[in-house]
Amino acid sequence: MARSLGELTLAEKTQTAVKMKLAAELDDLIRQRGLSKSDFTDCVGKHPSEITNWLSGMHNFTSETLSEIAVSQL
Repeated sequence: MARSLGELTLAEKTQTAVKMKLAAELDDLIRQRGLSKSDFTDCVGKHPSEITNWLSGMHNFTSETLSEIAVSQL
């Protein structure tokens, strides 16, 4: 069952804030490059639902995911 934000530990709140910031920065970068989410999906070779998950701010970005983004011609 989902907990309210007030029930999260400081570490969980910090992790959530970092994930949200990464997602927002990725979305900003996609827009700055003039790409649609579909274009970005093609660049990284991922399913659109995975990109939606990334941009939701709740995805746990792994070093592999970040590497894929970095080399995606973005």
